[in-house]
Amino acid sequence: MRRRIGYAVDEECLFAMKKNSEQQHDAANEPLISQAKAAEMCGMTRAAIHDMVSRGRLRSVEVEGRDLVYRKEVEAFERELR
Repeated sequence: MRRRIGYAVDEECLFAMKKNSEQQHDAANEPLISQAKAAEMCGMTRAAIHDMVSRGRLRSVEVEGRDLVYRKEVEAFERELR
């Protein structure tokens, strides 16, 4: 006889799961670049790009253990710098 074990998922967990799913969808449809490449494009350090990700200025997606950023967001930020 199998015993079924249920568990409750709170709203915060569901929100995080949905957000992760949306990020994966975006990542599949939009070009991503490394934070080092983003830093090179903007004339900044990699640490500065990492700080921008931490502050929410740029979105980051982990792909195969690497934190990548959206090329369009970096290009938009680069235009703001000019």
